[in-house]
Amino acid sequence: MRYTDTSTKVSANKYGTICNQGRRWFHPSDSANVFSVKIVSSSVGFPVHVYGTVIARDSLDSKCVYLFRRDRDNCQLINSVVESLTLSGPKRGLELQSDIYVEIDLKIKGDQGQDDKEFSKGFLQLDGFQYRTMKDMVVESDSLDSKLSTVEVTFAIVKRAVEATIAIEVLHGEFNGSITVKTTRITESLVLYDSKIAGVKNGVREGSIQLLRPVVAVCAEESLTLNVAGVSDSGEIKYSTVEVKAAVNGRETTTITCGTCTLLVKIAWSIISRD
Repeated sequence: MRYTDTSTKVSANKYGTICNQGRRWFHPSDSANVFSVKIVSSSVGFPVHVYGTVIARDSLDSKCVYLFRRDRDNCQLINSVVESLTLSGPKRGLELQSDIYVEIDLKIKGDQGQDDKEFSKGFLQLDGFQYRTMKDMVVESDSLDSKLSTVEVTFAIVKRAVEATIAIEVLHGEFNGSITVKTTRITESLVLYDSKIAGVKNGVREGSIQLLRPVVAVCAEESLTLNVAGVSDSGEIKYSTVEVKAAVNGRETTTITCGTCTLLVKIAWSIISRD
């Protein structure tokens, strides 16, 4: 259940954070942000050309929420254990009311179709009950071992979460660089955009930037910090930061200037509720 435009108030009592939607009170759900999916070991060595899916399922609708999705003709080259899969989701916030399942189905591309091999297949479980009883927000990793590989998923549990859907436009200049976000108590960053990953050589001129991951879960009592690193015409890297207080609903806009480039940041806030 999501509330985006209707007025909602947040307060706290001995039972935790509660939100008032008209005459109805409800608790915001816990959630999770997936930071990375890495191949930390490979029995066939590196490099490998990887394709397949990594999806998440939660208790909202049990449908596939894609974190990674590539077919054989668009596989990703992984050169070492340092590199992560390029995640392109989730497209909505994940609800940790019961469990979140991360299902992995990856293959490696051979010279011919018949030479392809199953690289990693199985699932990891984020125990909603276990994390609901925890007071602190934590960053953790879990691994899936299979015959040819070990895949490590790093994620953060976000307590009393709201969902931030982010859109960014170039108002002036040309943007060539990276955009990341982090939250108040979880300082590890999520990559929203990277020119190198996007394959943009000359930067993005006026218009929308196609973000890799437009949705981030944020604790309702905290802030979202957006960090921009842009490459100037001289090759120098310029840094800019903007901090936005989390909200339970509504939309807001702000601008951020990085070198000679000005970006318009739009954020739509909503709640994933547990009734």
